[in-house]
Amino acid sequence: MQPADAGFDVFVDPGCPDVGAPVEVNECDPFAKASTCPVGEGCFPFVDHPFGEGCGAQTFGAACRQAGTGQQGDSCGDAGQSCAAGFVCVVGSQPGKHCVQLCPIGGQKVCPAGMICGELDVEGYGVCS
Repeated sequence: MQPADAGFDVFVDPGCPDVGAPVEVNECDPFAKASTCPVGEGCFPFVDHPFGEGCGAQTFGAACRQAGTGQQGDSCGDAGQSCAAGFVCVVGSQPGKHCVQLCPIGGQKVCPAGMICGELDVEGYGVCS
């Protein structure tokens, strides 16, 4: 008797070679007192994954991007508004994407009362939650 097919696809290893360490790009510093980004832009941490694009390395760091007005708890992302400089759009414990304040991991206390600086998926950066 043949076992029943559970309907799962079989994983096929694409045979990617070792791509090495992730590439770090630091165009700006989100914690700098004076921004080095053009007017209307802010410095935001980012991580780009090579999902669905074959073999490749992850890229991460901080780059100048268009700044919005979203602040702590405001909706952001796909169809929503963009976050202001000093904030980043994340998926957290609440449904949807929200702006949260950036904070340096292991740095000075910069989060509002009752919040702590927790890790972000970009090394060295945290968010107040």
